[in-house]
Amino acid sequence: MKIKDIFDFISENHKYTEEYIYKNQGTYPVYSATLDKPYGYCNDYEYDFPILLVVNYGDAGKIRIVKEKYSIGRNITGLKLKETFKDSYNLEYLRIKLENLFLSLKSKGNMGVFSQKFLKNIDFEIEKISKELQDEYVKKYKIIKELKEKIYKLQNYIDEIFSFTLKLDKIKFFYVNDIALLNKGSNKISEKMIYENYDNNGIPVFSSATLNDGLMGKVSYECYKNFHKKGNKKELTWVTNGYAGKVFYRDTDFLYTEKCGRIVIRNEYIEKILPKFLCYILNQITYSYKTSESNNGKLDIIHMENVLVPIPINSNDEIDIDIQKKIIKKYEKLEFLKEKLTSILKEIDL
Repeated sequence: MKIKDIFDFISENHKYTEEYIYKNQGTYPVYSATLDKPYGYCNDYEYDFPILLVVNYGDAGKIRIVKEKYSIGRNITGLKLKETFKDSYNLEYLRIKLENLFLSLKSKGNMGVFSQKFLKNIDFEIEKISKELQDEYVKKYKIIKELKEKIYKLQNYIDEIFSFTLKLDKIKFFYVNDIALLNKGSNKISEKMIYENYDNNGIPVFSSATLNDGLMGKVSYECYKNFHKKGNKKELTWVTNGYAGKVFYRDTDFLYTEKCGRIVIRNEYIEKILPKFLCYILNQITYSYKTSESNNGKLDIIHMENVLVPIPINSNDEIDIDIQKKIIKKYEKLEFLKEKLTSILKEIDL
């Protein structure tokens, strides 16, 4: 069955420009591709029946149910359930199933465009269950969605805690350049190189991205050992471009790209400053050293080496490694909690 077999299609109306809405202001909503709120309000409406509004471009595939008096603007398509199916389907149930289908199609390579012609010919196999079971499904869906939103908020709050500047009783400031050696990785690393030497159980390769902690892929040990610039277990890397300043603790040997910075604690401090502690502290302060507040900022070696790091000291004015260990344990508990929340999200099936 095709979507066009279940729904009548209502096309976008290009007359609803900003100028038109301004000249015809009223109380009836006009919807466009920004489904979270109406594009504007006019003094008249075109439709007054329940409908699914599907975004055609941009955030393509997102769907909203509208039931009040309304008009349809640009870059969206209206799906009106055919009379034959009105008593058979809960519209919210169809919205959930369709949106999941559309998102699946996007992940398989659709270019973020859901034209009306494309929508009409999408195969939509809907299981035949009673209206009562559909209603029950919708109720459970809403409960699970609310639970997920609460978990996301809690995860975001944990991230905020990590970003708060740590207050230490007694500190001494060190420039990063004084306590660590800095460099960037190899310009020979590319997606092609990783593809040709891929090993799922091999050595990770990190880029200057933050997605998936910067992991580009994994290569064989044979490939790894041929590189002059190699990272070691318990060292740090940082993002030099884009989300510049984000620091990662690496718990295994690794390779890193020419836009990925590496932090190696100097020999004279290796027994005094713990890499993981330094990682937590840097993530609280590097944002103020990057060249821009935007996502296109930079934090190159010349910037990172001048970052001032507060290090706890004891009553003898010596670097206090015990305080560092206690702080690490507290942050690790938060990381463990966040990982548990992530695993719960994966187990929840909408």
